[in-house]
Amino acid sequence: MPAGAANGSNRVFTLAQAPSPATSLELYRNGVLQRSGIDYTLSGLTISFGVQSTPQTGDLLTASYRLASEIAPLGVLGGALTGSFPEPQIAEGVISNFNIASAAGIAESKLALNYATHSNANDPAAGEKAALSGTAGAPSASNKYVTDADARMTNSRTPITHNLLSNEHGDTTAGNVQRGDLIVGMNHGVIKWSRLPLGPANRCLTSNGTDAIWNTCLFTGFHTGAIPFTDNHGSLAESPLHFSWDNSNRRLAVGSNWNPSTLTVYDSAPGASVTTLTVRVAQGQGNNPLQTWLDPTGAEKARVEANGAFVTPSIETVSTTARAARREAGTAVDPSAKLDGDAWYNSAAKSHKTFEAGQTHTTPQVLCASGGGATESRSLVQLGSCTIPAGLLQPGDRLAVKTTWSHGGSNGDFHTRWRWGSGVAAAYNSSLSAPLAETDGTIALHTGGAVVSSSNAITGTVVSPKLEGLAILYSGGLTIGFEGNLLNAGDSLALLQFTVIRYPAQANP
Repeated sequence: MPAGAANGSNRVFTLAQAPSPATSLELYRNGVLQRSGIDYTLSGLTISFGVQSTPQTGDLLTASYRLASEIAPLGVLGGALTGSFPEPQIAEGVISNFNIASAAGIAESKLALNYATHSNANDPAAGEKAALSGTAGAPSASNKYVTDADARMTNSRTPITHNLLSNEHGDTTAGNVQRGDLIVGMNHGVIKWSRLPLGPANRCLTSNGTDAIWNTCLFTGFHTGAIPFTDNHGSLAESPLHFSWDNSNRRLAVGSNWNPSTLTVYDSAPGASVTTLTVRVAQGQGNNPLQTWLDPTGAEKARVEANGAFVTPSIETVSTTARAARREAGTAVDPSAKLDGDAWYNSAAKSHKTFEAGQTHTTPQVLCASGGGATESRSLVQLGSCTIPAGLLQPGDRLAVKTTWSHGGSNGDFHTRWRWGSGVAAAYNSSLSAPLAETDGTIALHTGGAVVSSSNAITGTVVSPKLEGLAILYSGGLTIGFEGNLLNAGDSLALLQFTVIRYPAQANP
């Protein structure tokens, strides 16, 4: 691994040793082979990258190259060797006639042996001996031997110059090496050269068992920011309008090339396109959160638990004229596991509930609260009403009803009442021309109907309460109506305000 900081600006790196030869260096960046003279240059131990190839933060650089010689090992020898490295010697008595084959053809003088090592019957002929100084050309019966005396056979020999697409490779078409050239080995042992053209319609090779066949399957002319992927034909492809990466701002867009944020998921395809994001809990998820949001210091801001619970310090919602900011489908049966502070909607009881101090509590509901009308009529006129929908009221509920009236003039008395559906729940006939009047009532609901308790008051006077049972069913909904009239002409009567509050039923836990 070359020494140097991969940080997006540094372009100079250092090798541990100088490659020998320099052309043996193979330099990789994130596993991709770099091109000498194009992506980088080498001078001794120093690698200098080009501006366009500057290693970025997190890039991994690896280098492979040959050295001029290996460092000899050190240490005392044993066995068939004696002395110590780096100059070992063959131990005495190791080599004998038994160890050396008769066909080895090794001269005795070279080994300083006292025993013959071969028979002269296999000595080379005069012409063969002449060839030992080094041969050239094609081997034959008179040209059998090649030794290190031949410059081409030395360890540091230089390859003979030839064209890549030349006869040396069995190709009848000569050509210069170009970027994109491929060598293809066939299954019959024949090596063929074929050229892979550059551009947005590159091709790849397949084999029919004998010949190489071009197929359109490789794409290298990618648009800026496009992310390569494998299409349904197994070929490398791109979709720059629907899958892109903004490297400058580190932003990823899926479904479009619009990336205003770190991750944008939006299916911009025309027609019936749908944008979805799915996070599925793994089998080993346990209690690990599905998602976690952190601040710049790494402190948690919010999370989505494995069971779907959303944990956050606060939630801000905004209602509009089109919809409410909060909507809960509710549960027909109260949750079995409750903790202080829990709140939910019971769809069967048609009420919101909370849990405090080990007990469930229902939340009162204001069914109606409004001002009414006015009249000068001596016949009963409905001056206000509260319509209760079907299915809202339940046995065990209690309603609180309150009205406030204003009487103008002194020509006579006035009359007020309020109705529970088709029945009269409470009525009051004033005996004085009082300027103000008020009625209070409660309605206790049971399975057979309702029990109404009411009281009336005028300015300075309280009228005795009244208790009455009404066998009027309420499950289908009904209307509470507020009516009034004057006994004499010239006065006026107004319903200033009326309120109806529901206290939903709740069983004692």
